Amino acid sequence: MKCLMPDLMVNDVIKTVAFYRDFLGFRVLRVFPETGVPAWALVQKGNVEIMFQEREGLIEEYSLPPFEFLGGSFVLYMVVPDLDAFYEAIKSNGQIKIVRDMHGAEYGAQRFAIEDCNGYVLVFQDK
Repeated sequence: MKCLMPDLMVNDVIKTVAFYRDFLGFRVLRVFPETGVPAWALVQKGNVEIMFQEREGLIEEYSLPPFEFLGGSFVLYMVVPDLDAFYEAIKSNGQIKIVRDMHGAEYGAQRFAIEDCNGYVLVFQDK
């Protein structure tokens, strides 16, 4: 295996891309379709790539049962080089829900967690 690229089910691809781009500093690599309302997008920051796909498309593509709510089913961990600066930027934003403040993990890392606009928990840590 070369990499892991999660495809997160979302209600609104445009809103989700804006959250990751504007608040977390991701850049948009691709959207589909390229014109009109996108049903899928790929964003990247450093070595992290995340796909977002609208709910109905993912359900149809993989014959999934309909889901009542999004997020909360797993946690995404990302290593951030300057965690303290990133944490301060997130805290000062005021529009991002911090679900766990900066703390030390039992394995020695410093980390904090936020909730994205879909309810997914993102943990940022220093190692």
